[in-house]
Amino acid sequence: MKTFQDYHQKIPNPVIRINDEGIVIYANESSLESFLDYLDLKIGDPVPDSFNILLNQAYSSRNGIFDKTIELGPKTYSITIIKVANRNYFNLYALETTNSKNEIHQEKNQLQNLQSELSLVKDNLEETISFQTSKLELSKIDSHENLKQVAIIQNIFLDNSSNLDDLEIFFKPKHIASADFFLIEPTDIENYIYVVVGDCVGHGLPGAFLSIFFANEVKNALKKYEIDSSLISIFNKIEHNVFSSEFYSKIDSFTSTDFTIIRINTITKNVEFASNNQNFISYDSTINEIYEPTNDTTFAGIKSRINSKKIKSGNFNAQNKQLILFSDGIINQFGGEKQKKLKRRYLYQWITSSKVFKENKCFIEELFNNYKDKEEQTDDCVWLSFKI
Repeated sequence: MKTFQDYHQKIPNPVIRINDEGIVIYANESSLESFLDYLDLKIGDPVPDSFNILLNQAYSSRNGIFDKTIELGPKTYSITIIKVANRNYFNLYALETTNSKNEIHQEKNQLQNLQSELSLVKDNLEETISFQTSKLELSKIDSHENLKQVAIIQNIFLDNSSNLDDLEIFFKPKHIASADFFLIEPTDIENYIYVVVGDCVGHGLPGAFLSIFFANEVKNALKKYEIDSSLISIFNKIEHNVFSSEFYSKIDSFTSTDFTIIRINTITKNVEFASNNQNFISYDSTINEIYEPTNDTTFAGIKSRINSKKIKSGNFNAQNKQLILFSDGIINQFGGEKQKKLKRRYLYQWITSSKVFKENKCFIEELFNNYKDKEEQTDDCVWLSFKI
């Protein structure tokens, strides 16, 4: 079973665990290379008094959570400290915001220069333009700050540990926070586990908040229904709850959310699924074959009551197979020599030509970044792959 330490070891953002006595008892690689290095700390060292003050703030807060922006050397971090209930330690999550801070500083300087120039103009029209421009620029600054906070919430909300073998998570927002989400949800029955990947329509703050809201609705539904409930009925209920909610009705331009739920019996290796997209596959390396459950005509499908999409559902055995769930952001990325979309068939070629999985490791992030190269990232990306 993957531990807290195993899961966080390769995460690019610093994650640190500090016990009640102020001793660092765990730090992932990112922390050791940056965050702790600036503090001249290593595992086993006591944190400085200034950090003990921050820990006390989290301990005495109403919900056990304390947020603060701090500067360490040349870098700026947004940190969230959580006092873990019924445990004698704190978890500290950090997100480097140096670049964002510099961008905001530049934008504020530009805004001040613009306002200075326009203040010389007495014409009412010019004054109106100045006012509107200022509002626009300040709104952009606020958006940067809010996205950073939402990203921290997502990082905590999507903090999943599991007993899945060879688990690889590639989660890359287009800009700070993501409209994609993933969940790995254990159940009260030891040999069952849920895995969910979702792709909410939208970008920026609305998309990011929607992904958190949607993921929370999925969590609640999976806890509410019995383990023998049909996944397609659970899928329908989640859609209904989300799309009929007051929150969703206030967000413009959203028509649907692509998501896949799979329920795994880790003993029998049987996999049940319900999905309204094609981004769920399995790969058998022994015969070098990709299987698309959502395209299997033997499985049932019904039309969604919310939109025109078809929900496909069924079950199959995944003994010794890689299970892969991903979002459209990967296959819609522009890049390569011809600056074209990656597309599904080329992703599949990467898999069958042993580029993605080799030497018991997954190289999807490296392949994606090499393909994208200097191109702008097209969309939020999420990829989960594992064996059962």
